[in-house]
This record gives sequence, C-alpha cells and structure tokens, in this order.
Amino acid sequence: MKAHSPELREPLEGGRNLSTAMLKQHGIRNISFTMVLVIILSMFSAIVPPSVFASAGAAGTTYYVDSAGGDDGNDGLSEEAAWKTLTKVSETTFQPGDRILLKAGSEWTGEQLHPLGSGAEGSPITIDSYGGASPKPKLNGAGVIDSVVEFYNQQYWDIHNLEITNTAAGAPQDPSKLADLRGMHVTG
Repeated sequence: MKAHSPELREPLEGGRNLSTAMLKQHGIRNISFTMVLVIILSMFSAIVPPSVFASAGAAGTTYYVDSAGGDDGNDGLSEEAAWKTLTKVSETTFQPGDRILLKAGSEWTGEQLHPLGSGAEGSPITIDSYGGASPKPKLNGAGVIDSVVEFYNQQYWDIHNLEITNTAAGAPQDPSKLADLRGMHVTG
C-alpha cells in the first residue's frame, strides 16, 4: 500500500485510521528493539572492565627530545627527528595516551618544562626517558626559574625516570598559582 492511497485514510474502529495504527505498531517494535539493545549493551559493559575501553583509546603519539642531538625544527616523532628544548615541549598541547620521551644523558639547565594538555583516566600522558637507564635525563632549574616542572589545572600525567633539581623554592608562594592536580604520578 502507498501512503497516499485512500484505503489508509479510512477510519478503523475507535476513530483511528490505518496509517496511525501502523505507525504505532512500528513505533512499539522500534522501542522494543531499542530497549533490548540497551539491555544487551548494559550487560556487556558490566562484564567487560572499563580498562578495555580505555586502552582502546590509549594509543597516542610518541615525541622524542634530545638536548644534544635534537632540533626544534624537527617534528619530534622519532629519535632521529627529536626536538631539542623543553621550550618546544612546553609549546605543545598533548592528548591522552601521548608519550614524551627525554633522551638519557640529556640535560636542560634554566628551562622550565610546562607541557600543555591533560590525559584521561586509563590513558595518561607520560613523560619518561629513552636510550638507556643511566644517566637519567636531568632538568636543572639552576635557581633561574622557580618551578622546573609546572602543571596548572591538568590531570592524568605520569612522570618517570627523570632527575629534577633546582636551587630555588619548589612550591609557588603565591596562593593564586595553586592548582587542582589529579591523576598525577611521579616516580624514579
């Protein structure tokens, strides 16, 4: 039957026409199908741990930084095309799952590491070293800057295997510079 045919417009019992009855019948089927789908998905999500979903989105970009052999004109996406300075790192907004790898033996003096962006639960942004376990990459404020590593209202960062040193005060004395930091892990 076509929607414009006269037999669809003829009233049925109760004053409804055939097209209204068909729409209600199909609407009920669609609602029933939707409810079954929601129930199945709810059961599936209760069985599968959330980390499975988080790890699916955890793959990010890896960036390399080498104070001796890097160049800020590079894209930073391989050891051979590493960035040179922490300033370049601090100008970049990172996404969940990204990794920033600092070359073992590299040293940055008087530079602040203030990377931008936030990770997500199950998909943090990681700062770590590459190229050997020793010596660790060294970030030295040398008293020139207050905070060698700074995060402001950022979440879900993991920091590993760095040597961070400074002769200036470590925590900001200005209460307006205090921030909400969550999911931050610093080791090594």
